[in-house]
Amino acid sequence: MYIDGFAGPGYYLNSEEGSPVAAYETIKNIYLRDGDKIRSNCNLVFIEKEKKLFEKLNETIGAKKKYPRIDIHLMNASFDEAMYNLIESTKYEQSFHNAQPLLIFADPFGATGVPFEIIKKCFKSETTELLLNFDADGVERIRKGQNENWEQQLDEIFGDRSWEREISNSSSLTDGANKALKLYEKKLKELSGLDYVWAFEMRGKNDKINYFLLFASKNILGMKKMKEAMTALDKTGDFTFSDAHYNQLNLFDKNSYMDYANHLHEYFRGQHADMFTIEKFVLCNTPYTSCKTLLQQLSRRELVKVHPKSGFTLMAHSFPEEKIQSVEFLIKQSSFEQQTLF
Repeated sequence: MYIDGFAGPGYYLNSEEGSPVAAYETIKNIYLRDGDKIRSNCNLVFIEKEKKLFEKLNETIGAKKKYPRIDIHLMNASFDEAMYNLIESTKYEQSFHNAQPLLIFADPFGATGVPFEIIKKCFKSETTELLLNFDADGVERIRKGQNENWEQQLDEIFGDRSWEREISNSSSLTDGANKALKLYEKKLKELSGLDYVWAFEMRGKNDKINYFLLFASKNILGMKKMKEAMTALDKTGDFTFSDAHYNQLNLFDKNSYMDYANHLHEYFRGQHADMFTIEKFVLCNTPYTSCKTLLQQLSRRELVKVHPKSGFTLMAHSFPEEKIQSVEFLIKQSSFEQQTLF
């Protein structure tokens, strides 16, 4: 099941293909290519609150030739109202109770409109994934502006009053936005099993921050696939994806390998770790989809020692996970200057 929580008219002013059309065409093409391998049909839910936009959305989607394995449901309602109805619906209960994958795309206009309580309910399922346009600047503007109901708005965004402690002492708009982003990620990671959370800082060609895209999943493969998709989009040149967590490094700049390799070594220094543990750390704390490039950097600098499983011999600087018992992160100092990222 795919939910577009703020679908709009189905198209952009500069493009005939808005997110609802893109989702429909993508899923249809997957069925055309691999439909014999996919057992279940797909539900697409497009939510739009504004009546005029909803009418245009209805026209846009209605003009599409229906594909028999895709069920489309249009909802003229706010995101929270529609989501509560979907969660309580018997028709879609499998999507909210582990039986089927659920991807929620929420792209609100501004910082409000996506109550954390709804996100919390959705992640009771092990198969839910979220892609959220998180307006961190907007959160800080709400806090500083203190207009009517501003406290309730922040309560709704974060699900409680934790923002009073975490973001109240911001020194600037940028500082406040970064604190808001970190707090939201923290709140997500507090949900049971939600280990894979990552924020992409999206910059346009003029290097101006456009917005943050925040992805959350309980599945390691979901995180890998999302980062692979961002890698492919980054190569178009339309956006530069920066690591939203650490010094705004270009997300896929090969020159940043050394920086993240240093951080990986600092985190595990003096410890033994298996490949899954290292891979999980790299996915959740660096922009990369595999730990092997970073481990190769450390291996060439003699900062790690690989312990193979019984009966296996490894080539130098190679990291085949099926042959490795553990990787030892040596305490010795690197000859390279350590750069502090965190």
